Amino acid sequence: MPLSAPEVITRSSDASARPPLRTRAFELALRTARRSLARRSRLMRLVLHASRRLAHREAALVQVRSELYTLLRMVHAWARREYRVVPWRSLLYGVAALAYFVNPADLLPDALLGLGLVDDVAVIAAVARAIRADLDRFRQWEATRSRNGHRRA
Repeated sequence: MPLSAPEVITRSSDASARPPLRTRAFELALRTARRSLARRSRLMRLVLHASRRLAHREAALVQVRSELYTLLRMVHAWARREYRVVPWRSLLYGVAALAYFVNPADLLPDALLGLGLVDDVAVIAAVARAIRADLDRFRQWEATRSRNGHRRA
């Protein structure tokens, strides 16, 4: 089912007009993110794939693990239409970070033991910094929802 961008933009964001990274690989991830955001099924598959990948590589991602989990939960809640108070640009950057994370042929291939996830960590950290206010807002929403008795999806 296609998702429409106009219903997403409900608050302004601290995310700047420029992407957090200006690399060819991140530009490709942004293109993938746009396609994923156009179809809910693609977005849900991306979230599932990134969740599985994170579960298998948690130790190597310790520096950004918390931010990545929050990003996954935020995108998942948005796709389920539970949390819609996220600026389009922040959502786009977040989904692009997930797309970059699951892409096995990024700047440093993940097969390079010890080095393969370095670029993934850098991308996730840069995106998390760029959309920090929106991630914090989402965490507050989760906490309020939890206090009100809603279970986490």
